[in-house]
Amino acid sequence: MARLWAKTTTFDSVNAGDELPILVKWETTDTISQFRSLVCGDAEEEPAQPYSSEPDARAMAPQALVAYVFELLEKGFPVSAIMSGGSSLSLKATGQVKAEDTISLSGVVTGKHSEGEANRIDCLVTIENQDNVVVAKAMARIAL
Repeated sequence: MARLWAKTTTFDSVNAGDELPILVKWETTDTISQFRSLVCGDAEEEPAQPYSSEPDARAMAPQALVAYVFELLEKGFPVSAIMSGGSSLSLKATGQVKAEDTISLSGVVTGKHSEGEANRIDCLVTIENQDNVVVAKAMARIAL
């Protein structure tokens, strides 16, 4: 399986099973507060979409994980493709990311479709913590 690289990725060069680059992030109280401030407007507010019915004020907001998924996708695909009208992203959080967690994002191409002039690549991105627990999964469709 090939590993994708944004500078060389084209529709013809991508195949199901190809891997995205790996992205590793270390979360701190400061990074979580900064994301909460950006997303919620106030670092003390609860996230708009908590991970569970009892959100932890020290946990990363799901919107921050979406930002990390975009960062990972930018390593594998041209930014213009990720931001195009035919591209989409959905994320399902299954756990919490807290201060002092190290998370790794990895992804794989799950499909490749050509519909007329529209070429699309489907990817599954998995986010795991340092204990190898999956805390979120994202599905991305990239229009190339």
